[in-house]
Amino acid sequence: MFTFGRRWNSPRMTSDPVDLYIFTSDTLPSDPRFMPPLTNGLLGWSVFNRVMHMGGVYNGEGGACHRANIPCPLAVQMKTEEVGQHMYKLDMRSGIFSHTIVTPHVEISQVLYAHRQHSNILVMEVFLKRLVLSAEPITIQLESFFNPQSDDITFQNAPDYKGGSAFPSSSEATSPFGGVSPGGLSTGSKEEDYHGHVFWDQDTWMYPGIALFYPSLAKAVLEYRVKTIEGAQANAQQMGFKGLKFAWESAVTGQDVCPVDIYAEQEIHINGDVVFAFEQYFYLTQDLEMFKEGRGSEVVWGVADYWVSRVTWDPTDQQYHMKGVIPPDEYYFTVDNSVFTNAVAQRSLRFALELASLLAQPAPPEWQEVSDKIKIPFDPKLQYHPEFDGYMQGTKVKQADTVLLGYPLGIPMTSEVRRNDLEIYEAVTNPLGPAMTWGMFAVGWLELGETEKAQQLLQKCFKNIQKPFQVWSESSDGSGCVNFLTGMGGFLQAVLFGYTGFRVQKEGLAFAPLLPREVDALNVKGVSYLGNKMDWLIKGEEVSVMVRKPAEDSGSKEPYALEVVLNTGTTIPLIPGQSVTFPRQPGQIRKQNSGSYCWLL
Repeated sequence: MFTFGRRWNSPRMTSDPVDLYIFTSDTLPSDPRFMPPLTNGLLGWSVFNRVMHMGGVYNGEGGACHRANIPCPLAVQMKTEEVGQHMYKLDMRSGIFSHTIVTPHVEISQVLYAHRQHSNILVMEVFLKRLVLSAEPITIQLESFFNPQSDDITFQNAPDYKGGSAFPSSSEATSPFGGVSPGGLSTGSKEEDYHGHVFWDQDTWMYPGIALFYPSLAKAVLEYRVKTIEGAQANAQQMGFKGLKFAWESAVTGQDVCPVDIYAEQEIHINGDVVFAFEQYFYLTQDLEMFKEGRGSEVVWGVADYWVSRVTWDPTDQQYHMKGVIPPDEYYFTVDNSVFTNAVAQRSLRFALELASLLAQPAPPEWQEVSDKIKIPFDPKLQYHPEFDGYMQGTKVKQADTVLLGYPLGIPMTSEVRRNDLEIYEAVTNPLGPAMTWGMFAVGWLELGETEKAQQLLQKCFKNIQKPFQVWSESSDGSGCVNFLTGMGGFLQAVLFGYTGFRVQKEGLAFAPLLPREVDALNVKGVSYLGNKMDWLIKGEEVSVMVRKPAEDSGSKEPYALEVVLNTGTTIPLIPGQSVTFPRQPGQIRKQNSGSYCWLL
């Protein structure tokens, strides 16, 4: 978690950090799409909605596949005959929604939540409190909209579908994780919010914030991709290629369920996005077992084989080209050499080579060949990266694309090129494009030390947050996907990787803290790295870091001893339970040469 310390115009304007998680209103949103979602990773619904969803439960095949509607037993609203004041409250920390009615005689509260420990349970509680002494009975009306029928599900025992089981057997303690869709579990019915499918949104936009704090949850995301290996193999074979081609829109089996064929065929950067998540996980945890016993190596190497079979050698420029693709900027179809697609392919090939070396497995020479010679479009005269071959500077783009080269991909470039990429594409990006875009521009400007510019762009994200319960929409005018987790992920990355300068690298966890003028301090708690949990405080010209004792959620079998290595050459050992403070400057958190801590538990 992280908290801000912000400068206010008046010293009386202070907030308890706990209050920042609570949103209240005396009315419900006029648009029911912006009712608050309540989910726990397995079950989810929007408050008072008749429909709920279960992770991994879909109906229909191919493009008709969508999250199956399940009748929601908590489609209940509370009413009273006596006139009273209504208050609706969403507690984001606890995941609890409440509706309270206060009359002259009684206070009544209806509480709704998805249970976190017992994830197959949704809970409604009703509390009554007399405000005056009386023997008169209190009557409330619970108006139910529950309908036990579903157009998507027949409630009877049935065999597994292509290896996917909708409901766990009695011997299973928990249900398998079914991936994260752009709108989460609260949406995804037929013709709604991308049908509940899993896109690159999970791996590129949501994953970095998860991996930085919760390695076990990050691992579950990777295991979802592992479960779909067979489907990815079928996708590649159907298109005449080798290896694995992960679905642009994935559900249960991993075979593509995108309703529009051209996206399924051409938006192939998803392969690199998936491998990039595996790479980040490994650098954060050193969990090599995930790649041995957990089949992670099959994912990484299968994608490498796909890239080798997908590229075309161009004898003119002596480079490998990737032809006929859709870049992240979906305004363009069947283009050649999308700069993001080629760059993420190059990165995944390099990780495949690294992993092969770590596991003492021979790597096909083609992996190195394509990695070294794949074309990364660049204009040496204008000193910027064209989005693809033939891109005309000044042409409109939909969303963050080329700017992703700097972060998260970390492609080496000069400050001049980074600035040019930001300026050129910011000027032509659709202001109503998807919500995650502006956070990436903010990260770029923070890299260049332009804090005020970054803050202006980060402020654009707030236009996508719809009152009163702060539910994100895909577009700033409220259209598109609701509860848009992708937008939330982009915003969080701007804070977690922008202000701190965190970069997950092979050599260590790099940092380069920089706060805008409006922010006094940034406190980031529970950063997980190599089996450790760290708390960071960035304030003024100083940075403080403390390593906690290890948690069960560490991701590594044994935590490594860590040290701070500043770019000036100063090295500071990190001793558990002791905070160290140093001047605000770039550096890295690295393993100590001495190995791991000996914990006294």
